[in-house]
Amino acid sequence: MKSDSLNIAVVSDNWLSAFGLKCLIAEVSPFARVSILNSEEFDKVDKNIYSHVFEVDGADGWGVDYWRAFVSGKLQVKEEKECTVCQKQLLTNRETEVLRLVTQGLMNKEIADKLGISLHTVISHRKNLTEKLGIKTVSGLTVYAMMHKLI
Repeated sequence: MKSDSLNIAVVSDNWLSAFGLKCLIAEVSPFARVSILNSEEFDKVDKNIYSHVFEVDGADGWGVDYWRAFVSGKLQVKEEKECTVCQKQLLTNRETEVLRLVTQGLMNKEIADKLGISLHTVISHRKNLTEKLGIKTVSGLTVYAMMHKLI
């Protein structure tokens, strides 16, 4: 089956876990069409429209590396490069601190005051986070931080 014809269902009552898996699927197979459904919604749809179904229990404790390998195996995709999104060592200690404060809802000025650094430095750290992780939104950064147990 071609990767551009993949129609995948991610079934979970935990939206955060489902979203995380959807992101991993997008990394492994960027042309896949992924739908997130809760178990009640999934019971009502025609299962034959999906080439693959991934059921996720949000409390299963499996890590990102496990799911990436699992998805790659199920979709029969070879990983050509390691995904930078999942490399915790990619972030400096200060970037990690800024990330934690961003996920708490603090504004740039508040982060600068709390860390004792300039507003310009906070903006630079946030720019670096966005570039390194490829994540532009606070909600995306929050998902990343939760998936990597940074918060």
